[in-house]
Amino acid sequence: SATVGGFAGKTVGLNSFESCSTNVEVTATLTDVAGFVGLIEGDITIKNCSSAGTVTSKATNIGGFIGSLAGEQSLVVEKSHSSVAVNGAANSGGFVGYMVPTGNKDVKITKSYAKGNLVSGGNNTGGFIGYINSSNKGLLIENCYAHGNVSGSGKQRSGGFIGCVEQNVTVNNCYAKGDMGPLGPMAGGFIG
Repeated sequence: SATVGGFAGKTVGLNSFESCSTNVEVTATLTDVAGFVGLIEGDITIKNCSSAGTVTSKATNIGGFIGSLAGEQSLVVEKSHSSVAVNGAANSGGFVGYMVPTGNKDVKITKSYAKGNLVSGGNNTGGFIGYINSSNKGLLIENCYAHGNVSGSGKQRSGGFIGCVEQNVTVNNCYAKGDMGPLGPMAGGFIG
């Protein structure tokens, strides 16, 4: 299926991006849409990169920086940020929309942030990450923050930082700042 990203629609295999930036207006009707990379498949390292602009899609897995990451692969994101206004559906996040890693490889996001308002017409809406369900050895989010207003449009699981988290996730020294509403069931200032 097609994916859309301001820098890359989809990455496959071993990749490393450093000191890259985008400033885009992305409008799509597809899943896996983001300001930087729409869909990640394979091992990837991203350092000192940024995305800015707007991302709009009425489909799922929409992120200001990364749309979707799922499967047995490593992800290392460090010192990167998103300044993107996101308007999406289910699994929408200011930085990452959807994360479901498996296996035993490192999956971590550190020293990164999302700034920008987020509006979602579906479940699992988060100022930093929309949805996480990690069945790998553990996913780490550390020294990160989200600044922006979050609207879950009355749907389930909206959070100022994470919309919905299922298992095996460690969050250290992170925070969220901004207004929230309208909200539906299972909403929280940090995690929905």
